[in-house]
Amino acid sequence: MTPTPEDVKKQLWAAAETHLSTLRTHFNAGALSASIQLLEASLLLPLAPLDALRTRIRIANTLLAASLPTNAEAHLQKAALIAASAAPPPDVRTALADAQARLLVALGNAKLAKQILHTAAQETKALDPACFLFLLSRRADIVLNENDIKATHSALQIGIDESDRFRLLDAKAVFLLRRFLLCLDSRDLHSGSALLAKHIDPLFASASSTSDSASDSPVFHLLSTYRILKLMYFLQTGDRKSAKLHLDDICKLVFPDSVSANTVLPANNSMEIDGQESINQHHSKRHTSIVQISGLLKPNQERIFVCLIVASVLKDNDNNKALEYLKHGLSGIQDALAGQPDDSDATFQDVIETRKWYVDIHVLFLHQLVEVYLLKAELVLAEETLMQLITFLHSATYTTPLLNKYLPIILLDWGLIHQSNGRLSEASRCYFGAAAVAVEVSRSSSNSGVHQIGLEAFIHETRIVASFCNVVVLLMGGDPARVEMAKQILEGLEKDVHEPILLLSSHHHQQTATSPATPMSSTISGTSTMAHCDHIKAFQNLCCAMISHSNTEIKKTKVHLLETLRLSDTLLSQQLKIVTLVLLGNVFLETAPGETERMVHIAYKLCKKGGVKSMGRVCASVLDEIGRRKKEVAAAAAAAAAAAANQ
Repeated sequence: MTPTPEDVKKQLWAAAETHLSTLRTHFNAGALSASIQLLEASLLLPLAPLDALRTRIRIANTLLAASLPTNAEAHLQKAALIAASAAPPPDVRTALADAQARLLVALGNAKLAKQILHTAAQETKALDPACFLFLLSRRADIVLNENDIKATHSALQIGIDESDRFRLLDAKAVFLLRRFLLCLDSRDLHSGSALLAKHIDPLFASASSTSDSASDSPVFHLLSTYRILKLMYFLQTGDRKSAKLHLDDICKLVFPDSVSANTVLPANNSMEIDGQESINQHHSKRHTSIVQISGLLKPNQERIFVCLIVASVLKDNDNNKALEYLKHGLSGIQDALAGQPDDSDATFQDVIETRKWYVDIHVLFLHQLVEVYLLKAELVLAEETLMQLITFLHSATYTTPLLNKYLPIILLDWGLIHQSNGRLSEASRCYFGAAAVAVEVSRSSSNSGVHQIGLEAFIHETRIVASFCNVVVLLMGGDPARVEMAKQILEGLEKDVHEPILLLSSHHHQQTATSPATPMSSTISGTSTMAHCDHIKAFQNLCCAMISHSNTEIKKTKVHLLETLRLSDTLLSQQLKIVTLVLLGNVFLETAPGETERMVHIAYKLCKKGGVKSMGRVCASVLDEIGRRKKEVAAAAAAAAAAAANQ
């Protein structure tokens, strides 16, 4: 029986999708070319105008995902001609406008791209609210890509208002969450707080309840995203108590089998790949809801991102549990990069965009892992992990070269490793380089489209982290020239107390004056972003205490350290408390060794509990020194008593 043109069309489409599915694991120019040729071959058949239009759009989207906009342009021009006479349904009209806008952005004409999306939105407004809202969202993406924060808020607010008009609460929630995320990314916590209290919290009140009807809420499927962003908000405002209380709720939602953030994690549940998506399915599913294409995280991404947040919070008190979460998240990332997408209907274009997110988050996980190993005094593993990070950045596919982008983090980690090994000059050079390169990266970097949660902040704030590390290293040894340099850096950081910043668990390794060759690790865990900026204040006080101590200004030293100790309790930061207790004990070592022993013993117990072996060794050496001095005093007293008895 001779196959009909319809049969041949389906076979060609299916074969093309099979080739495209292989691109999920690695880029293959042959597979890309074969898929395009098969789709173009189907255009030689007597296709219905709508099928021809869908095929042209599919080809164009594939070429755009492969960074071949010039090749895509011809197909979109022909698609536009077909659409002009075929009167396509709203979802296909939307897909065409989306592809045209993406092409124009790739060609550097964002202004025309926004006009096309606006026109298409007005055409679909009365026909399909979901398509209309999707186009509003895509227009907001382009505005955001232009780094116009105010205009992006306005574009997203239009989406909120229109969602209200259509009574689509889930779409309204997405636009609200995106505005809230934009507040976090731009560090506008005043606006974010108002948005949360007035609009977002009330919208999610029913979905957050413990009643059986909570799952009936139209925004229930966005509950995990809402809670993740709220946790980010707590961390940025320095409210670690609320953040820790919020952790358990998130873990229960994202990891249903868990009881709290301190329980054993379940096994990874990777999604299987369905490689036989048809072009018709692609268009019928892609634009059914604004929620699907929103710039927010997919379920597997949420699980991985939660692992990163939980690890960064737990690391301050329990490095072993933090290590467990980091390894769990890395396993999920490796599965995703090996070709297991978050969505069984994911297209090649979707996989490319999602892969970029996984590459970024992979870097941040390895960076965190380096710091955990340093805190655990596993220096070989720390260096091996950093080399693994560098190798990964050299080999990452589907991305522009990432090594330069993440060079500040690499230099920071090298500095921490050098310092942990007692190589202070090398550490200082790395810290100085990290701060300098971070400034250049911040100036030259541009957003890659829709903002993703919490990635750019790590790069942006490396300058602060590296500068504090450099201050600490320069203060060691008491060299006047280096101390003066440290003071200048510290003065330059003064303005950062009044600037909102995001510092997610960036570690500051320090050393005691009594044990200059032994690393002392502390951390800015979590976030400190508002005007008070308690984390930065704590580390400024710590550095000022070291300066005062080097000048033998004991009274000032005590004042600074006691303020740091108070802030460590406010911030629930055990590692900061450990460092402060040891430094404070060092101040009392000559005049009140009993007080030193008490403080350092408390610090030692905290080290044992939290798995901070690097600081535990410092505490042990101080306690040994106190014990040695006690024996000397006892021996001297015994000798004096014996001498007195013999007289």
